[in-house]
Amino acid sequence: MSSMFHIHKTLLQLCKSRDNYQEWCKQLPDKGLDAITELWIELYDKYWKRFEHDTLQLDSLLTLMVQLGYDQDSMDKVASTWEIIKEEPDKESARGITKGLAELKAAHDLGRVLIAYEDGEDIALYEECSGIIEHLGKQSNLDISPASDSWADIKAALHSPGKQITFPLSFLNDSMIDVATGYQMILGARPDVGKTSLCAFMAVHMAKQAPPGRTILVLNNESTRYKWMDACYRSALGMSSMQMKALDDLQVQQRYVKTGIHDKIKVLDIHGFTMHACERIIQKFRPFVVIWDMIDSIRGFESEGREDLALERKYQFARELAVRYDFFSIPTSQLMGSAEGVEFPDKAALAGSKVGKQGACEAILMLGHTNDPTKARERYFGL
Repeated sequence: MSSMFHIHKTLLQLCKSRDNYQEWCKQLPDKGLDAITELWIELYDKYWKRFEHDTLQLDSLLTLMVQLGYDQDSMDKVASTWEIIKEEPDKESARGITKGLAELKAAHDLGRVLIAYEDGEDIALYEECSGIIEHLGKQSNLDISPASDSWADIKAALHSPGKQITFPLSFLNDSMIDVATGYQMILGARPDVGKTSLCAFMAVHMAKQAPPGRTILVLNNESTRYKWMDACYRSALGMSSMQMKALDDLQVQQRYVKTGIHDKIKVLDIHGFTMHACERIIQKFRPFVVIWDMIDSIRGFESEGREDLALERKYQFARELAVRYDFFSIPTSQLMGSAEGVEFPDKAALAGSKVGKQGACEAILMLGHTNDPTKARERYFGL
């Protein structure tokens, strides 16, 4: 019997109870199990779909295996390991199972990254491995506190002024109640429709709400940080580029300072950065709001092997960071060609993902437009 089977012994003992099956079985890594463990997990899945027992019974399991056409060798393996499986796991082992499974998954993920790197794939090895180890550390450390059941504490955590977000567009405020830090809203638009201008408009508005010491952090992965700051100046002053050029530099600077948001908006160029490098930037600046422009182009999670899975992990990771570091997250996304000239694109138009992006946010704000030349300056919002 392999060592891998012994590692999973406690899990398999737990899964012979229907109540434990759904909770524990789904925590197994996708790969790396030995043949016996894979066989048992496969049989658990079939057994709990077929029978209504509270606890697995060997005679019923063997009968099911005969009906499903399993060979004698498989049945002998089940029978020979049943003496171990039928035992109740000791309490210490049961408590440690989550850590053990996390370690197995980390080992598998590290192996997958190293193989991809050796095969010549474009992987940021340090960032990928650091992310896996960091995630393992968080899963292994279960010394966390539950939420308080005091309404005063709950209200302070969710509804305090230092956490609430309001928007410069009335329909957003009317449609999304009690928006707070820890939330994520995706902004989708076609190229050259005004996504950066809209983000700058929101950044200026939110900078006025930011508590002392908190910033609006723009992680720019598309144009340059100075083009972004130019858009912020125009939004803050309510002036066009031509109007600003008509003033001298000192006048522009003085007017910007009077808005009260100078030094509140931090724009960084992150071309070539990874998602984990962005986390270190977030740790440094303690943002109230983070705008990811464009998050799809940030490196990371290439070891997932498929673009849609890597994109899903990026958006999920950004959402986790929003909760962990208490900021409002706005990742921007391109829309597919099907959204060209469409006033109100639907969420299926988000580029590169049919469901992954959509499941990693509280809201999606779509910026639509029309190709009608008489309405070239009009924009349409869908939430």
